[in-house]
Formats: sequence, C-alpha cells, structure tokens
Amino acid sequence: MLKKIIVIMSKEKEGQATSLQLTKVSTSAEMKTYFTKVFELKQSGKEFPIDLEMVWPLLYGRKTEAVDALRESTDFIEGIDYNLRQQAKVVKSNELKNGIRIDVELSVPCMEFFIARKIRPVFEVYRQVFHLTAENAKKQLAETVSGYSENTVITVKMGKTVNQIYINNGIVYAKFSPIMRHLGYMDSGGTQYINRIGREYFIQVECGKQQAWFIDREGFNELLKISVLSINSSTVKDIYCMYKLEKPKGLSEYSYQFTDSEMLDIVNAVFKSPINKQCVHQLLLNGKREGGIL
Repeated sequence: MLKKIIVIMSKEKEGQATSLQLTKVSTSAEMKTYFTKVFELKQSGKEFPIDLEMVWPLLYGRKTEAVDALRESTDFIEGIDYNLRQQAKVVKSNELKNGIRIDVELSVPCMEFFIARKIRPVFEVYRQVFHLTAENAKKQLAETVSGYSENTVITVKMGKTVNQIYINNGIVYAKFSPIMRHLGYMDSGGTQYINRIGREYFIQVECGKQQAWFIDREGFNELLKISVLSINSSTVKDIYCMYKLEKPKGLSEYSYQFTDSEMLDIVNAVFKSPINKQCVHQLLLNGKREGGIL
C-alpha cells in the first residue's frame, strides 16, 4: 500500500503550481489546493502550469510509466499539450530513463484527459475548481458587462494608470497601445504584434478622430505566449484586473475629447441665448457614453 507523501510547501518553480504532490491517498482538500493554484496560473496566461512530477502518482506506479504513456499516446502532441525537457542528473532510479532525468510540463487540458478524467474522485474536485469556477467567472463578467452600454468606451484602472475598455457583443476589449506600454514595449502600437497575435482577437474603435486597436483578454493571453520581455507578474495582474471593468475614483465626467462635429454642437448650445445648461450637460454626457477618449 502506498504511503501518503507529506505535503511540501517550498519555493515555487517559475510558472508552476506549488510543490504539493498528489497521490492516490491525497485528500480532497489537498487536491483542491493544488488545482486552485493551477487555475490561477492558467488565468495568468501560463501555457504549461502543471509539473507531471506533482500528479503522476495519482494514476501510475512509476514516473517513467507516465512519461512513456504520454509520449506514446496519439491524443497528445509535444509542444502543444505538453513540454518535455531532458537532463543528465543523478536522481532516484524511478525518475531515470536511460540515465537521463525527464521533466514534463502539462497544459491543463492535457492533465484533465491524461489523468483527471480517469479517476472519478480526482475529476470531481478538478471539475469543481476548473469547470464551475470558470462558469461562475463568465456569469459574473456577463452580469458586470450588462451594466454598461454596448459599443461604449469606458475609462478603467490599469494598475496606477488608466486605460480604456470597449464592449462589443458582450466581449470586453482593452485599448492595445497602453497595454503594450505598460508591459514595457517601445513600439506600443506596432501592427506586427497585432498580426502575430492574430487579428481575430482585435477590434478597431473610433476614438475621436482616430481608429484605435482594442484587444480582448484571450488575445492578451496570446501576447504573453510570444512575449520577448521579462514581464513582472504584478504588471500582468494589473491588466487582468482592468478587464473586469474597475473604474478609477475621482475621474471627471468631462475629461473626454470629442469629434469636431460633436464640439460644434456643444459650442452652438453654449452660445444660444439664453444658455441651455441642461442641453449642454446632456451633450457632454452623450459624448462620454458614446466613446470620447481621455
């Protein structure tokens, strides 16, 4: 009978969940702790957040059996479903394959179908964390977005700065150039990045006299995958928080620019005799709601 492995909470690997190894006798609480951390990493854009080392004892007797089963499977593709690294190192015999240590990182879908779905109690905990949490997050976002008008530019917080959000068909888009500057890119509006990420993640929005590119959250995930910069995790978190439409405090409701025709309407209203304050106020608010920019 397998002995229960002691839970070890050590310094995390870069882009990996905690060093909590799951086994056939791990409790539901331990599994939930691990899967919750993996869920958070996936949300931050990590492509392979699961270390096979932490999950193979759930189903296999030896790590080499798990590695062989993964590599021989026609359901999973290296580089897409998992990432494999080999290194020469003196370690325990059950970690070696022909004298070489093999480290494997899994994507979340790969882990789900390779291991979790094959063990009912494990999959139930996994489902609660991933499927139900994701569904609740989408529901919450939909409820939040429904409070704003479609095709509207909204000013929101992005860390200590602000950016703009645009809602189209219930999808939240954020202005792309401030995101790039926030991440540290010099060429913040370069179309080469838009083409590399994929134009299906973008929408062009009329802001004053110009057309600006806005990117959805999935597009931002793709940007992180191709990023050549060393990006601080708190910077990434700033951007993810922005997609949840957090409005900054103390922002003047008149701090927006308008098109020439909109300004002409406002000026004409101001110079009417007597001045129709209510009309001017309504024009300014309309400009805000219909897509003026800072």
